[in-house]
Amino acid sequence: MNSSGAPGLRAVPDFSILEPRPLRLVRTEVDFGRRVVGVTTVLGVAGLVVLLGLALFHNVLAQGQFKLTELEVEVAAEQELLIDTRFRLEELRSPSEMERVAQDVLGLQVPVEPVDVVVSRSIIEQVASAMAEPLDLHGEDWVTVKPLLADS
Repeated sequence: MNSSGAPGLRAVPDFSILEPRPLRLVRTEVDFGRRVVGVTTVLGVAGLVVLLGLALFHNVLAQGQFKLTELEVEVAAEQELLIDTRFRLEELRSPSEMERVAQDVLGLQVPVEPVDVVVSRSIIEQVASAMAEPLDLHGEDWVTVKPLLADS
């Protein structure tokens, strides 16, 4: 007799529950879902990092552009100042301005007739011999003749 009390029947363990179930499909779906969430998270974080990098890069470019604009304005102002200064220099170099300064500031007067300064050859030779340097009056050595004229 068996434990169930029925003659000729024996209890046989039911191993059907140990057969593989389609848990693998469910598990694969869970793994796939986890993978999708993981990949999405990684891509989202990467996207945010790229966007932040682009924002930072744009900020640096905007600052550079602003500084460049400031420098261009400064260069334009300096160029205008240079043009004005050159114009004023040309005005100061003009003969009429030199005449005005000579008369008003230095007190010079316009001569009635032209005056030539004449230095005799003997004075030039005396000064040249005093300096003990040979003097070539026929050459175009103005650097040598000019101090001699100023001393006489």
